[in-house]
Amino acid sequence: RYHIENGKVTYSCRALESDTHEKNMAANRIVVSEFGTAAFPDPCKTIFQRLQTTFQTMMGKNWTDNCNVSVGYFGDQLYAMTETNVIRRISPEDLHIIGDKTNISDYIALNQATAHPHVCHDGTVYNMGNNYRHKRGPHYVLVKIPPTFGSSDTCYSQAQIVAEIPVSTRMFPSYYHSFGITKD
Repeated sequence: RYHIENGKVTYSCRALESDTHEKNMAANRIVVSEFGTAAFPDPCKTIFQRLQTTFQTMMGKNWTDNCNVSVGYFGDQLYAMTETNVIRRISPEDLHIIGDKTNISDYIALNQATAHPHVCHDGTVYNMGNNYRHKRGPHYVLVKIPPTFGSSDTCYSQAQIVAEIPVSTRMFPSYYHSFGITKD
């Protein structure tokens, strides 16, 4: 966070105290796998329990809430984001977490979303993600999130799917970090 006053600029930051962060700190090791970081296997789990955990993570049930990629406003609500289906609302004053994490999949058919949504001049937010459970195979999904002001609901409570694009090769959906948007 930057603060500009009387010709001086100050900067402050903090680590997001997510559930993932807290679990890792309590265990004093990585216990939640993330992109590029594998958790050390729990020695108390059987081989079948480990396999089950792997598939649950792949299907988005155990995605990290360690939202450390970007932050952005959805209406008057500030959210921290990462490239999963989980976002965290944070306070713009002290960057502490507000309320529970938002699992986007609870609101729309989206298993993963970019951490770089686009905000239009009227406050409408557009984001892209993947739907791996579509009945006709994996799809890329464009989502429209109307601006919400003065609401305690999550920003995704009014989200709607604008477009779905089928993946050209079902077994190899593309990775994308961001996307472009124009007026048209």
